[in-house]
Amino acid sequence: MSAFSSNLKVLIAGTALSLSFNLPAFAQDNDSDVANDNNKKGYSVEEQNEKRQERREKWIEYKQDKKEDWQETKEERKEDWQENKEDRIEDRKENITDRIEDRQENRQDRREDRQENITDRIEDRKENRNNRQNNRQNNNQDR
Repeated sequence: MSAFSSNLKVLIAGTALSLSFNLPAFAQDNDSDVANDNNKKGYSVEEQNEKRQERREKWIEYKQDKKEDWQETKEERKEDWQENKEDRIEDRKENITDRIEDRQENRQDRREDRQENITDRIEDRKENRNNRQNNRQNNNQDR
């Protein structure tokens, strides 16, 4: 059992070590590059850790700003959508009232046209009747 437990301890220690270095890709690459530069410049481990922490804080701040900007644009889009919705509702109401008014005007125009047509036909009949009477009288006189 002791061999098993020692192997288990090594496995656990190895896993913990690999997990401690499992940083996001941007942090790993940047940290290793910066660490190499810092080692060349002679920075101490504490100074390197401080700079690493500053970069992480800047990254978190950047992500937070980005999230806030997105939230603001989301709210603006929502307000714009609401305004557009109200405008569309008003446009529909206006369109409906315009169509109703147009229908009423068309009905009135058709009524007037029908009435004119009826009066014209009545006048035409009277004129035709008079013409026939005159023709009969002329024919009778000619005989």
